[in-house]
Amino acid sequence: MTPADCIGRCLTIIREKFYHDKPERLFFRDKTALMKAIARYGYSCTQRGWEFDSVFVTRAVIATLVRIDPGEVKYLPVYLEQAIDRSVGQRAEEL
Repeated sequence: MTPADCIGRCLTIIREKFYHDKPERLFFRDKTALMKAIARYGYSCTQRGWEFDSVFVTRAVIATLVRIDPGEVKYLPVYLEQAIDRSVGQRAEEL
């Protein structure tokens, strides 16, 4: 799995979970910011000197997405970026 596959798979899940009942243009408006938020996991790990394959990163991002309640999100790209930062920070010892 390539990093592009990872981002594509995560975007598919995001679109189905968070944008299924909204106009399609909202997803495309947020798509670039969502890609940056997804890539944030790899960036945060690299900053700490950790190297993971894209399968591990995909699973970790999907696990974060599953924990997010769509009802509590006002603007998903910012919320997702913060959730990923928290996830990496909380799992620092484990990782």
